Amino acid sequence: MGRNLRARLQYIRENQRALPKAPALGAAPLPPHWEAAGTLTARHSARLAFPWAAASLLPAALPVALPELRPYMAAVGTMPAAEDLVFFDLETTGLSTGAGTVAFLAAFGRLAAETPELCITQYLLLDYPGEEEFLTAALGELASGKTGRPPFVLSFNGKTFDFPVLLNRCRMKGMEFPGYFHGDLLYPARRLWRGALPSCSLRELEAAVLDVERTGDVPGSAAPDSWFSFLRTGDPLPLLGIAAHNQRDIYGLAALFQTLASVAAEPLAGLDAFRGNRERFALYWRKQLYSRAGADFFSSHYTPLQITALQETGFCLLQDAARRGFPRAVLAAAQELFARHWDQDGRDCLLALTGDAAPPRFGACPAKITAAAYRLLALDAEYRLGDPAKALYYTGRALGIGEIPPGLKRELLRRRDRLLRD
Repeated sequence: MGRNLRARLQYIRENQRALPKAPALGAAPLPPHWEAAGTLTARHSARLAFPWAAASLLPAALPVALPELRPYMAAVGTMPAAEDLVFFDLETTGLSTGAGTVAFLAAFGRLAAETPELCITQYLLLDYPGEEEFLTAALGELASGKTGRPPFVLSFNGKTFDFPVLLNRCRMKGMEFPGYFHGDLLYPARRLWRGALPSCSLRELEAAVLDVERTGDVPGSAAPDSWFSFLRTGDPLPLLGIAAHNQRDIYGLAALFQTLASVAAEPLAGLDAFRGNRERFALYWRKQLYSRAGADFFSSHYTPLQITALQETGFCLLQDAARRGFPRAVLAAAQELFARHWDQDGRDCLLALTGDAAPPRFGACPAKITAAAYRLLALDAEYRLGDPAKALYYTGRALGIGEIPPGLKRELLRRRDRLLRD
């Protein structure tokens, strides 16, 4: 079978007709204000006013809100400069990442060093035979930062779409695909806004949070038809709307990054200004600092004073969310209060959460949260207060809740049996 297949391939190679030469650039008219960047690749550059302050764009707390920065910092030893940020977006012929999807328009945005501007460079594939030079141009934009350090590439859903498409096209052409430091802003956007907005699409974020206008925008879903129409007719005008949409995606991506940086720099004010999900963000901040990976990273790159400041910020976020009655935040705040030996404050939080406080401070909360609160009260009663009867009472209250996680139920049953024996 293998020998027969090799023989057939050899026959095809020896007898195939010579491929026609790629047409001259003049055969595929350039869109207005675009220039030739190769035989079948065009380039367009633009500078857009973009309000940013280089000193505050990359605050020290940003790796908490954007942990995708950590591999960069581990490799380079420092955070990227503002000029090393590259905002990246593709337009393609389809929505899958398979071999049949071709990228025909790529945009790259960088912050200008001296002026508050966003510099956007776009590359357009004019026909299939020019794909290799199009990919070479795109990879060149991703190859180096402006300061000599590696770039930090930022995308929106690029982890599951843009980069896999680019990787597949490079493989199809036998081109080496280099590694990049990459941050996909879809994930921090979900951590900050899921539950607070109808969706976390870039368009929804622009409309509800970023104050970015999309008046007259051509939807990205029209991109494949526009490019195929250009290939059939040679008329570049249908591509202008898609190119403008692609450019707006870069601007929206940069605005989203700036917003995330603003929230990381001043979390409480940022949550007020940008309508973030307070509970999710507070819990995530705490998790990043106290997880094993997070603790190792921050101890390696931050001073003890900086780590303490980040922890205090996280505690303030928890307290703020707890005061607003978010149940998971109340539970986490109680744990933090116990860890700081503010036992009565932690106790009060848990009693308010279970409804045992008078007067009640919070409304109904999920059964598993109530059960977890009773569990913590039982631990507190047994080990801090030395009151096994009260510990047994709280354990029974937890077991009296209908639907609680099986693991928690098994632990509570063991605790009840032990307390009854003792």
